[in-house]
Amino acid sequence: MSTLRGDIRSTDIAGIILRECAKRLDVEEALSGELDGEWEKHKDDSLMLATVSLILDLPLEDRLEAISDMLQYEGMRPGAILWLKDGAAKQIAGLVRETGSVRCSFVSSLHSMLCLGIGDNKPSQIRFIDHDRRVCEIAKITSAMMGLNVEVILGDPFQRKDEGEFDCELCVPPLGMIFQRQDEFSRSVGDWFGHSSRPPRVNSETVAIVDLLVNTKRSKCVLVVTGGALSRAVGVENLARAELVESGRLASVFSAPSGMVYSNMGINCAVITLDPLGVYHDKVRFVDLAHRNFSESSGRGRTEAKVDIPWIDVIDANEADGDITVDVSVAEIHKQGNNLMVQRYLTTGAGSKVSKFLEGYGTKTLDEICKIVRPLAIPRNEDGEFVVHEVLPGDVPEFGRVQKASKVSRTDQAGLRKAKNQQLMTGDVLFSVKGTIGVVGIVLDDIGNESDICIASQSFIVLRPAEDRLLSEVLYEFLSNRMVVEHIRSMASGAAVQMLNIKDIKAIEIPVPAMDEQREIKEAFDAVQKRVEKLKAMERELRSDRMANWPHMDLSLEE
Repeated sequence: MSTLRGDIRSTDIAGIILRECAKRLDVEEALSGELDGEWEKHKDDSLMLATVSLILDLPLEDRLEAISDMLQYEGMRPGAILWLKDGAAKQIAGLVRETGSVRCSFVSSLHSMLCLGIGDNKPSQIRFIDHDRRVCEIAKITSAMMGLNVEVILGDPFQRKDEGEFDCELCVPPLGMIFQRQDEFSRSVGDWFGHSSRPPRVNSETVAIVDLLVNTKRSKCVLVVTGGALSRAVGVENLARAELVESGRLASVFSAPSGMVYSNMGINCAVITLDPLGVYHDKVRFVDLAHRNFSESSGRGRTEAKVDIPWIDVIDANEADGDITVDVSVAEIHKQGNNLMVQRYLTTGAGSKVSKFLEGYGTKTLDEICKIVRPLAIPRNEDGEFVVHEVLPGDVPEFGRVQKASKVSRTDQAGLRKAKNQQLMTGDVLFSVKGTIGVVGIVLDDIGNESDICIASQSFIVLRPAEDRLLSEVLYEFLSNRMVVEHIRSMASGAAVQMLNIKDIKAIEIPVPAMDEQREIKEAFDAVQKRVEKLKAMERELRSDRMANWPHMDLSLEE
């Protein structure tokens, strides 16, 4: 198809080729003309006609690959199709294949639906529904190309105006869509949220969870969501997850690393499976798809789903292996605030090693042993008479000693009062909880003064240990340990920007060695810091010596 791109815009390739395929497959009467415009301009193009002949002569599996290639270009159009990657689409299709009937909702379910055309055990009834006319046209043509008899319906899947029950529902809701009106989803979903003059603003993933709970009680369900939907506690999201867990229908949660699921978006995702009401699960199987058994790199840092181990076999296995899968009780999930992040429950790796280390000490939770300061935004005023220095994660050096703040702004008297309440003090430990999780710094010097205030950015929390119980240097050394950082990062949530929940932060267990041991730890820390300062002095001396030599002595930018 690369030969077509010189004459036809890449965003039009799929529509033109698919429209010609519709003509060849005698499905034109089912179309509404949505794809006719560009096709009319190029319907006599010899290269296009030859390409269509080539595609339709391919075996089904190769034909599906050609369709996938085309629709990734379709994804460049405004209102782009979020197309599932080949490996993920095939694995998701495997979760719904051996059912009598399946309802596929929203455009991103289309690739998995088309995968049902390959091999045996095809569902006897397939319905596809989406609210976009162009998408529905594409679904009609591509399903015909794959030899599938699909009922394509133009409509909003969440409104449930299409009638009928299905053995299985595959739902891949659009990302980032917000619902603010009751008429945007079915009456039963509206009843769950509660009818009011000001209904809650909810995202499509929460609506999808509620929709499947209240409208598919006799169906198996497969739901694809972003990683953030597993742990966010905003509005009604946690309530929806709590009811999902409490229903006993939740069978499994597959955690997919960034870039594994969508071809044109690198975000963490999850695939959730529900069984029909009446099949009660008192435990949920969590699966880490980032493990090498399930994923591989395709180059340029891209992650692909392997297809040699079917995901459905992992669900059906009698026992979890404890390394990449774990069975967690409903009671434990409730205890963890209905958090469905897989990393929360896998006990191997960093988590188990940290737990074993902590067994050798008395421990306290972070909020028991420290005052936790959460930095607030300071109002900026370019004409303000006071200067505020803000420490960013990038200001923290390798060995942690915070000595500078790269962000400088001005504020007024009101801003100064706010800044003073969070001014950094000697002994403060900084821990980043947003964005890059686990940057750890320690303040060893007086930084700032009455008119030049130094604070931490909102990416951090500031920890002030109770000095008579825990030395700052001990807290720094523990939190900056790579194994501990990896363990804490496993608690983070968020599809695009990773964040730690304050409840989880407060509950982090901190070892409290005897004070004699703490003093020894501090002495070792101080010795390392002295060596670091010597290294810095040597670096300055080396740079100075070099600049005194040719040609730097005559070609200096500092003049």
